[in-house]
Amino acid sequence: MHGHRDRSLMFQASTNKLIQWMIKSQSHPEITDSIQLYLQRRGRITMKQVCHESPTLLKFAYETDRLGWRNFTEARVSKELFHIQDAWLRQVGSRWYIDTWTKGFLTRLLDITHQQWLYRNARIHIRHVEGLTIDEHSKVMHKVYSLLGTDPMDLLPQHRSLLNVDFEALGDGSTTDRQYWSAQLKSALSAQKRRLVNSSEGHSNKRQRRS
Repeated sequence: MHGHRDRSLMFQASTNKLIQWMIKSQSHPEITDSIQLYLQRRGRITMKQVCHESPTLLKFAYETDRLGWRNFTEARVSKELFHIQDAWLRQVGSRWYIDTWTKGFLTRLLDITHQQWLYRNARIHIRHVEGLTIDEHSKVMHKVYSLLGTDPMDLLPQHRSLLNVDFEALGDGSTTDRQYWSAQLKSALSAQKRRLVNSSEGHSNKRQRRS
């Protein structure tokens, strides 16, 4: 019981941190209110129910529900949200750029999931039989967290399914599973980088031959 209560308090604290940042960063008021309620209900209510009185957010709400709660908390967010926020920043003459706002928002949204993972890692799911220290477990979790926000376009098409993994199950699973997934994703990222380098060199060689 205490563990569940502590996790709930940690979730609330991380959510409040995100909402306070949104208020300070001139977020669209309806976006701020809807995300606050959606997070507070923790997947027990749809975004369409949250936004039913806001025509501006209906497309965002539909796409959010299509993606689902888990994707949202793992920062896979409808692009419509950022279109609405961009228009709002322009409307109010804000000094915020949408790219900066987006990065700040997604970082803090991911932090909610990250804090939950760290708690489970430290308190519940450390398996000493895996032969790792608590510090080593933590480093593995941080590595997975750093890869959570990978853009699918940074991967070759055949590797993008790696981002369809159940991240909650990955967080609850063994450290070996997390290490294996991290290694696969890092290898996939390297493959895409090599393809881009080879493609660039190929174009350069063609231009040289033509000249």
